[in-house]
Amino acid sequence: MFRIARAAAPMFPGCDVLTRTILTFVRSIMTYLQGLENRDYNSNELQTWINTGKRESGNMLCPNHRRSAPKLLMVPLFQTQDSRMHPLVTIALRASRDAADVLAQQSLRLDRIQVVQDIEGKDVTSIEVDADKSLRYHIQNAYPNHSIESRISGLKAGKPGEPRWLLEPAVGSTNLFHGFQAFGVAIAIEVNEQLSHAVVICPLLNEEFIATRGAGAQLNSRRLRVSPSDELSGALIGIDPIDLDPVLLADIQTTLLQAGCSPRMLGETTLDLLQVAAGRYRAGWGIPSSPAGLHAAALILQEAGGICGTETGSPAVAAGKELLFANPRIFKRLVKLRHQAGALMQYDTLGL
Repeated sequence: MFRIARAAAPMFPGCDVLTRTILTFVRSIMTYLQGLENRDYNSNELQTWINTGKRESGNMLCPNHRRSAPKLLMVPLFQTQDSRMHPLVTIALRASRDAADVLAQQSLRLDRIQVVQDIEGKDVTSIEVDADKSLRYHIQNAYPNHSIESRISGLKAGKPGEPRWLLEPAVGSTNLFHGFQAFGVAIAIEVNEQLSHAVVICPLLNEEFIATRGAGAQLNSRRLRVSPSDELSGALIGIDPIDLDPVLLADIQTTLLQAGCSPRMLGETTLDLLQVAAGRYRAGWGIPSSPAGLHAAALILQEAGGICGTETGSPAVAAGKELLFANPRIFKRLVKLRHQAGALMQYDTLGL
């Protein structure tokens, strides 16, 4: 370990100082490993040691460097989730992480992505197929009797009465193909024909959303709650412009700006729902697109305390042409702003 530290240090500027820092770190690790033989540590104490460089007793790991001992920056890509997590969510996380790695790695070489098939008039690329295969591999190995439905590979029917998995291998695929970081993987799980669990991972944003009906929602192991504010002035409002009538889009932006709002566009309604759930946006508006992604994000938003509805304010989202979502204090006002922007769209004339 000491040889590794000395070999790595010359690759960086200020190598003398860095060498001492690395050696101090290595000594700290060795001290900790030796201590394991004489004392057991629980998870809370270990986390305290990682974050502060101290043991719970207050003794410094490196007594010879009490004033200069560096804090250890050991941050995993995604935080460790609760050990009491539902088994279905555990498998969903495993599958999503693997598929998210596929997206993250291949996003570095966009020139190698190829169009491999056409589904309902839309091109499907090799990166989406690879992510879909990764998702199916983990789910089928763990639950071979469950039904799996994916935008890419269609439906694989399972036994009657078993849960159904809804997969979206590439949420925000347009962003992905242009090198924009707002993309990810989504899984929604139906149990007894009720949406019960959801997982969405955005690998380049280092964000992992999970939700279980009745148990709340989390972002990287932290509890999610929507913004408690009832003010539209100064609020960030998400808008998804894809497949929208340009005139209506311009009217809505004008109405929001006149109300003091600040419109934002990530280019994907699913991701806008997550921003509202995280309390970053106070509301959002768009057109439903990916069923699996929207189902997952909608459950996360609802478990975070948010509301979803149609352009008329109805909670029957499946019956609407538009999707409005916000915290409870703003939702009704958002519906009013939507109607102030003009008459409802004539979707029949747009072929929607």
